[in-house]
Amino acid sequence: MTLKTSSPYWQKHIYLPQDHGSWVFVFSPIIAGLWLAKPLGWEHLPITAGAIFFFLLRQPLNVVVKVMAGRRDSRDRNPALLWSGISAAALWAALAG
Repeated sequence: MTLKTSSPYWQKHIYLPQDHGSWVFVFSPIIAGLWLAKPLGWEHLPITAGAIFFFLLRQPLNVVVKVMAGRRDSRDRNPALLWSGISAAALWAALAG
């Protein structure tokens, strides 16, 4: 089974942040906090996942706002809303844990 990559739902600029260096601002504190948290256990997984999904929520919401402002094509709205929903649901699931 092959993944249809030409679909608008799989365009990286919709669901992954494109900012150079932004990933280090998320992963550096997470890695430092996990390194300092001794002993490392499963209780650290929800807050780590929550931080990552909170970070991933920013890009699709940014696309939605740009579509609403007329700065992006309206075809990007549905994929951005889908990825916003996925990231938000994963964030809430992580925070509930």
